[in-house]
Amino acid sequence: MQGNLTKQQLPKIIRSINHEAESGILQLSRHNISKQIYFGQGAMVFASSDHRADRLGEFLVRKGKLTRTHLDIASQTVLTTGNRLGETMVSMGLMNETEMLSGVAEQLRSIIYSLFVWDRGEYRFETKERPITPELAMSFPTFTTILEGVRRIEDPVVIQRALGSLDRVVNHKKNPSLLPDAIALSPEESYVLSRVDGQSSIAEIMAISPIPEIKTLRCLYGLLSVGVLELGNKSRELAPSKKLNSVGPLPHQSLPRVEDNARRPT
Repeated sequence: MQGNLTKQQLPKIIRSINHEAESGILQLSRHNISKQIYFGQGAMVFASSDHRADRLGEFLVRKGKLTRTHLDIASQTVLTTGNRLGETMVSMGLMNETEMLSGVAEQLRSIIYSLFVWDRGEYRFETKERPITPELAMSFPTFTTILEGVRRIEDPVVIQRALGSLDRVVNHKKNPSLLPDAIALSPEESYVLSRVDGQSSIAEIMAISPIPEIKTLRCLYGLLSVGVLELGNKSRELAPSKKLNSVGPLPHQSLPRVEDNARRPT
């Protein structure tokens, strides 16, 4: 599987790999930067990047969890011993193992999230039975990760390109058995979901939403990306839409939860 990110959005690629329970490495590249997401039986288990800012040490310094001086000392030790930076920092007492594992998980999530803003570039999936050694593998819930990645998209152009025509009608997913698992929606996402009636277009939902347009679009894109919603035909090809119920306040009750079929690596 390979192609261009202008024709295929990352959420669809990840969902396809998850649905087929494939193991391997998804490589994405643009502007001389290459990043990888590793999959074990359809679940994301690791990530890597050749971008300097994505390196573990740089990430921890940026987050204030490590000083530049300590990173320089640890990096020199790595060159001498050949050990990984994480275990070196633990052995030097710069952080304990729990803090180190937490930092690594946060770094890997950051790499994955950073890819959701890419709407240009190339991707290629290489099937591998064991893409990463078991001791390095982690588990990132597929649909929760997709939704969080979409939430971090700030550029409205990226979202608008992904959604396409705003005249298309938004529907609830027809096969609820395929809906993702235990995704906690934000109040804004819950509200936008409540406005979907199967007859209104993206533009019509935007028009009645009290949430800013970019946030409404981001909510719709997130719900579409995880398979809670799907797009139908353009509204002018259907019967005239019925009037939506009057817009009420954002819900504060318990948020809806839906099923996640993400698999854990074995």
